[in-house]
Amino acid sequence: MSRFNLVFLLLFLPLIALRGQLEKKVLLDSIPIPGQENEHYALYVPSTLDESVPFPALFVFDPAGRGVEGLKPFIASAEKYGIFLACSITSRNGSLNENFALAENLINHLLAQYSIDAEKLYLAGFSGSSRLVSAIACTTNSFAGVIGCGAGFTGSPQHVPSTQGFAYAGICGNQDMNYLEMFNNAAYLENINFSHSMFSFNGGHEWPPETVVLDAMDWLFIQPKKGANKVQLEAYTKALFKQASILEKNHEYLFAHEVYGRIASLPEKILQDSLDVRLENLNRNTVFKTSKIRFERALEEESKYRKKLFSRFNRDAKDPKRASLDWWEKELNKLTEMASKGDRNTKHMVARLRFSLYASAAEKTNPNLYKANAEQLAFFKLLKNSIYPSEN
Repeated sequence: MSRFNLVFLLLFLPLIALRGQLEKKVLLDSIPIPGQENEHYALYVPSTLDESVPFPALFVFDPAGRGVEGLKPFIASAEKYGIFLACSITSRNGSLNENFALAENLINHLLAQYSIDAEKLYLAGFSGSSRLVSAIACTTNSFAGVIGCGAGFTGSPQHVPSTQGFAYAGICGNQDMNYLEMFNNAAYLENINFSHSMFSFNGGHEWPPETVVLDAMDWLFIQPKKGANKVQLEAYTKALFKQASILEKNHEYLFAHEVYGRIASLPEKILQDSLDVRLENLNRNTVFKTSKIRFERALEEESKYRKKLFSRFNRDAKDPKRASLDWWEKELNKLTEMASKGDRNTKHMVARLRFSLYASAAEKTNPNLYKANAEQLAFFKLLKNSIYPSEN
């Protein structure tokens, strides 16, 4: 995305008038972008949006260009905070440069068309589109916050958060193939003191539930750039304490620990003594300590298995004549046995590994992403059948 074009528009946003009344509480699909052939988006305007002043906007990107489906997880957040929502229907997994251009066209069109607040621009994406929105935020540094769901960064150094001014909310299901990546990214952001928080949920590689998205938006809107005062911070902190208490009561100690970490990450330390006591009590809890050890052990095992399995996958993908389906069947059977005998953490780890392999094989059969020959396509199909026999 061209930073010049976006910043140019932002400078003149106060002069841009709202054109026409906005239809509220209606999911609008397939709206064309004037002057851009075959580029469309979906739109949702909440009932709480105040048209008399510039309003916040969230630009959403879905890896398959599902505009309405991409907006649905954000509707509760939009209603709570009066956020203007738009999701590209044209952008989807593929060329990063092409998606930069599509995102630029969409965002610049909306900034020119509506009275959007330049200080409250947000991005959200799922899977490959999560990598896209992080790259946009890093290269433009013109957004207040990013919600990255189910995937981290592109891998290019210029697309990794470092000194930029946005806040990053990473959301990922604990059975998502990219969970380990998201967990490691959170550790990296913590190490460089980048404004971030991770939001885990029980689920796989999917758009997160509306409730989890709302948690992430609550966190984004309490950040310093939003002008949150001490009263708001204290109310938010108390809400997090209540959330953590419910999780502990339901024996979801790892999720509770994550919430306490969110409290610790707030820009001002509110109720610090209460936090210290809660953490001390949790760290003394035998069930939590055991769960934490098993969780960390599962992540270590996953890292080892990923290296082994994907080393073989990459070799076989390059030269399918050398591929041994017997080897793959043996390794997949090992994973099945591990899941049957292991605890919840092990089951989640196996689910992540299986789906990761399946997704990699499926991606290789997409002609827009990979140019595979007949032998390669045959191998990928057989591997997919071995991973999930009932689905092929």
